[in-house]
Amino acid sequence: MVIECNHRDQLKSDQLEEPSSDQTLPWVTLGRGWYAAEYTDSIAYRWGSADNTLWLVNPYDTPIYVTLALTLGSYETTRPVELWHDRCLIARWDVQRLVRTYRLGVTAPPGQTRLRLRAPTTYDPQSQRELSVIALKVQLADYTATESK
Repeated sequence: MVIECNHRDQLKSDQLEEPSSDQTLPWVTLGRGWYAAEYTDSIAYRWGSADNTLWLVNPYDTPIYVTLALTLGSYETTRPVELWHDRCLIARWDVQRLVRTYRLGVTAPPGQTRLRLRAPTTYDPQSQRELSVIALKVQLADYTATESK
């Protein structure tokens, strides 16, 4: 399932209380740090800054293990990218200029989890912005319940 990217940094509680097919399954969305959507032909994408929010939403009462599939490319050169949850580093990898999909496993507790994707930026004189990575898709590739102890 491909999740539409939007530009907000916090999820409103009324968005989670309204029943809809999208909100009965886990989902992920972009938050603060990402620039507005841009389009080339029929392809939508967003550029990232140095510190970008990803919201992961687990509507279940128990933790789940999700596989995030992030289709990313780097601005100008290969960049080191880090994924953080609070003060805990979850993953570190290099994003290439060539767009590809990176898969990461994350355990999501019930409710909303704010993840932060961090990467160094380079100034782009054409757009007059500091850019790090380009996101073409942010999606959940899979999810499973975690084992109860």
